[in-house]
Amino acid sequence: MGYDLIRNGQFPCRVLRIGRKTRVVTASLLRVLESGDPEYNDAGDRRAPTS
Repeated sequence: MGYDLIRNGQFPCRVLRIGRKTRVVTASLLRVLESGDPEYNDAGDRRAPTS
């Protein structure tokens, strides 16, 4: 299910694609788990986040 969310751009935290590998950013995942609020709704957005 998590991979489906990543593929559809709906995973709630930052995801890095390095070649064929997919990695979830640990700090981002912990923030989402602590707050319950999604950090990102578009895992496919390749632009740098703005502050």
